Amino acid sequence: MSDTINSRKLSLLDKAMAYAKIIKPLTPQRLSTLESYKKHGVTRNQVASMMVNLFHYPANFRDTLEHYYILHWTGKHFDSILEEGAIFHADSGFSYLVVYQGCTPYAARRAKQLKLSFRKASVDFGLQAYVIVRTIQDSE
Repeated sequence: MSDTINSRKLSLLDKAMAYAKIIKPLTPQRLSTLESYKKHGVTRNQVASMMVNLFHYPANFRDTLEHYYILHWTGKHFDSILEEGAIFHADSGFSYLVVYQGCTPYAARRAKQLKLSFRKASVDFGLQAYVIVRTIQDSE
């Protein structure tokens, strides 16, 4: 009986390994630091830093991004979309981690107006997608 169970586990493992060999080449691979620098003129760490620290992504580095756009939402809408610190965008299939800039999560959910800067790095960098959130003051 135990031989049958072990052979069954082995055959499942063999199938899984064969499947992984087929799928792995189809999965986009991120570039090494040197390759990304040669292609984009910037390293993975520099892109990661710009993605979480700069609300307006520099125009001369936008080729490092797959997606970049700015939206205006109400705090109420933001609160209804937010799930466990992230926003899932159904159209693109990306989950954007939320970074609060100049406001707290509490203030953002209760704000009349928010400005959100969505960004997803090129697959060359293999980075998480982010959205930077700011409250809009009446004077802006």
